[in-house]
Amino acid sequence: MEDVAVEVRIRGLGGELCSVEGSRLWTARQVQEAIARQTKIPVQEQRLFHGSLEVRASDHLRTLPAGEVLDLTLVRSHCKMEWVARAKEDCWILEDAPRWVRADRDIVLGIVKLHGKALEFASSELREDREIALAALQQDSCALEFAASNLWYDRDFVCAAIRQNGLHLISAAEEFRMDPDVVLAAASQNRAAMRFASGVLKRERGFILRALRQDGLLLRYCLGGLQGDREVVLVAVRQNAAALDFAARELQQDPEILSAAGLTV
Repeated sequence: MEDVAVEVRIRGLGGELCSVEGSRLWTARQVQEAIARQTKIPVQEQRLFHGSLEVRASDHLRTLPAGEVLDLTLVRSHCKMEWVARAKEDCWILEDAPRWVRADRDIVLGIVKLHGKALEFASSELREDREIALAALQQDSCALEFAASNLWYDRDFVCAAIRQNGLHLISAAEEFRMDPDVVLAAASQNRAAMRFASGVLKRERGFILRALRQDGLLLRYCLGGLQGDREVVLVAVRQNAAALDFAARELQQDPEILSAAGLTV
């Protein structure tokens, strides 16, 4: 390949650092070495970015956009923690941060652990990252609205989300709203989560009996005539007498059921 000269302009967080005269045949490592000679910044502390993409030491400059001038951003390794430290004082720091910052996994993870809603300003790739989304969730359950939709097909993510707030079941993929274990976990955190369970599951007698042994008031959400099923209602009122309010009318005056609820006939 023809050796083509190129000016590599290096910017840091505070502005332009230096300019390096090089060749399109150079690797990024050669650029780093030239930067080190000019700025005294050790090669091992240098991270180079073209836009939001990190340039690896082995990458050749010829793989980057052609032109007489190439603009790169240099980030010193210790600068990552500076962004996280600044986030302690400014919860919106990620909103106006450079693209490379919003795409840096270490920085974003550190910031969402402090401010969950900062997930909104992370790169699209990082909003698909389970660990980052869960860290944001643990800090602020409202951050889930900014998580990538494909995460709702991830069982571990869904289970963590409903442990935080059972009502997040509404966002889960249908396969999880039909999963007895997932639905019961959601309902144990928030009874009203049963509203978002699959209709098929809420008609399934075996599942409903299991659910009512956990919480009799879940009788409210039963379908398929189960509120008129004597055994189902008995299980519910034995667990919680108030479940009687959700039984079919003809069973609300049933002596055996009233007795099971601790009420006199």
